[in-house]
Amino acid sequence: MHVQDPRAYRDQFDLIVAMDHDNLAESPRVMKIATALHDITPGSLQEAARVWRDRLGSLGRPLAGVAVGGDLRGRPFTLADAETLIAGLKRLRRETGTRLAITPSRRTPADVIARLAEAFRGDPGAYVWNLEGENPYRGILALSDRLVVTTDSVSMVSEAIATGHPVELLDLDFPRHRGFIRRLIDQGLARRFEGAADPPIAIARLNPTDHVAARVRDLLHARTGVSG
Repeated sequence: MHVQDPRAYRDQFDLIVAMDHDNLAESPRVMKIATALHDITPGSLQEAARVWRDRLGSLGRPLAGVAVGGDLRGRPFTLADAETLIAGLKRLRRETGTRLAITPSRRTPADVIARLAEAFRGDPGAYVWNLEGENPYRGILALSDRLVVTTDSVSMVSEAIATGHPVELLDLDFPRHRGFIRRLIDQGLARRFEGAADPPIAIARLNPTDHVAARVRDLLHARTGVSG
C-alpha cells in the first residue's frame, strides 16, 4: 500500500490511496479520497471535549477555533498573512461577539505568534496558545462552533472537516495545495475565511480513514485468509 501518488512503479502496489486532486484515475489498485488520513474520530473528539470543556468553556459562546500553521517549502507564512487573519478575526469579534480560541502550531513563525498575541492582548474573549503546556488543538476542534484553518496544512484542514463543524479556510495560496482547496470549496465542504458574520453551513463529518482501513483489511484477508 502507498499513500499518495508514488509517481513511479505504480503497478508494484496492491493499493494506492491518492487524493482527489492527484492525477490518478480510480481503479482496483487506486482509491481516491477527498481529505488526508488522520486519527480524529468522534471518540477522540468526545474525550478532548471532556478534557478541555472547563478551560475553553470560560471563553463563552459562540466559539471560533483557529488553527494556524506555518511555512511550506517555497512559500513562507508571513506577517502579512497574519495581518489578513487578524483583520478577519477582529471583524468576526466586532460584528458577532464570537469568542476566539487560537492555536499556533510548532511550525508557526515566532513573529507571527507574537503578532497574534499582541493583537488580542487584553481581550477576555480571545485566547492565544503560547506553545507552553498542553496543546489545546484537539479541544478546540471538539468544542468550537466554527473552525478557521490556514491552508498550509492538508492535515489540519482534513482534521477540521472531520469534526462536522462549519469550516472556513484562510487561503494562503500555497501552490501545492491549490487543487485540494479548490475541490473542498467547490464541494461545499469549506469556504474561504473573510470574517463574515454568518457561519458556513455545517457538514456531515468526513473522514476517509475508516474506508481505507476497511479496504486494507479486505486485501489482507484475500491474501492471507485471516480476517482483520
